[in-house]
Amino acid sequence: MFAQLSNPTFTPSIPYDILRVIFITACSVRFDDRRHLTKTTTSDPLTLGSVCRTWYNVAWTTPRLWSTIFLQLSSTHRTLKLKLLGLYLTNSRDHPLSVYFDVEDINHAWKLPLGQVWFALEMLIEHCERWECLNICMILEPEDEFRTLLGSVKGRLPLLRSLHLEPLGNRNDKRLLLGMDMFHIAPKLQTFSMMTGSTRHAIQLPWRQFIFLRVCLPRQGVIRVLRASSQNLVHCHFLNVYKQDIRFSSDLVALPHLTTLKITQTDFDNVTYVLDFLHCPGLRQLHLHCTTKNEFFSFMGPTPYEIAESNWPKVSSFLKRSGCPPLEVLELEAYSFTDTIMSILEELPTLQKLSLVEKKAHNTHFLSLTEKLGSDFDPRFNIKSETAFLPLLKELRYVSSHQWYGDVGRATLLLPMFLRMLHSRHYAPGLSRLEVFSVAMNFLYNDTGPAEVEVLNGYKGLIRDGMQILIKRTDTGMDVLGA
Repeated sequence: MFAQLSNPTFTPSIPYDILRVIFITACSVRFDDRRHLTKTTTSDPLTLGSVCRTWYNVAWTTPRLWSTIFLQLSSTHRTLKLKLLGLYLTNSRDHPLSVYFDVEDINHAWKLPLGQVWFALEMLIEHCERWECLNICMILEPEDEFRTLLGSVKGRLPLLRSLHLEPLGNRNDKRLLLGMDMFHIAPKLQTFSMMTGSTRHAIQLPWRQFIFLRVCLPRQGVIRVLRASSQNLVHCHFLNVYKQDIRFSSDLVALPHLTTLKITQTDFDNVTYVLDFLHCPGLRQLHLHCTTKNEFFSFMGPTPYEIAESNWPKVSSFLKRSGCPPLEVLELEAYSFTDTIMSILEELPTLQKLSLVEKKAHNTHFLSLTEKLGSDFDPRFNIKSETAFLPLLKELRYVSSHQWYGDVGRATLLLPMFLRMLHSRHYAPGLSRLEVFSVAMNFLYNDTGPAEVEVLNGYKGLIRDGMQILIKRTDTGMDVLGA
């Protein structure tokens, strides 16, 4: 037996069909959302085919293994990568293609010979009828040549379902994409992502078909895109929404099928500007990650609390205008929360996952939310209420980086309060048990005394009862307690 296993030509008798399924699973790839695409697997048909003759026969006769093309051009091994591109295109036969075309080193992309870049694009365009997913991350220049080359795919995209465009370089993205209509005729295109500041008029697309949308636009462009895509849009993610000084007026935009709305890396005023125009009766997930124009708040300008005081009511108005949709997931990140947050939560009895992140703000020494978390979430303090507070909540996450000054550490007061709240919700009738509780805050030097150890033992008791608990220090990044 040992001799057989040591023989390089020995392969267990696994049916070819099962081997194909294993290989397809091993070669499946995923890519991150950052500027550079990163493949998360090292398996590929060439590696699998080099193990033995049986694996070679299976790998080289399975077109699906060759249908995902990850071409990352760089200043090295260019000729080899182009040969591999031809091999993948040939061995994939008639199978639909997922193409990821990226420039490895953006800072030195101009050093790449344009002839080889265009040659790779030409090879891919010959098979554009098989494109199912297309992801292009490169410098779109020379502008005229790029338009002519990519324009040849117009009307030849019967299978295209997903499109991601990310122009690189310092050129004006809007001018580069202006008038590009090669993707306008794509009957199956439903997913679109573009990391550029162009308006929707800069590139012609079948907006009404889209189900998933992820773009970076000015806030007026966001409204235009939502109006054009309102028919079928289900998932929407806007990044870096910014203000554009043009006259703009719009009626309310109804998104009847939208279930997920994410607005991230955006000034709070621009977030609420977008929400003021929306009506989303079927919303299930809402993610608002708010920033500010100036992290160092001026003593002369509005404080984080004042900014929050004027904007959180607008979030509340959006939810009420949408008929208090059956939200299941709510993630909020801002420099400050106010009492309006609790009013918002009271109107969301279907909420199952809640994440609240208070970011650190300079020149601010206040605590705005933590006491509410310990009292309003505790059913013992809501006896007069006719309905329980967030009865279906299963996951609660709270992070605060605000500093407390004085002799009493923040965790000294808050951890016992949170523990009492968790005990009350854990054993209260009519409430779903919290399955996950995560809290991160600043700990001072006197937060590790005997009293704190006793409190931590109380949390360990809940862990033994099946609750996942994570307590973390934001000042050092260390875990105090983890399930």
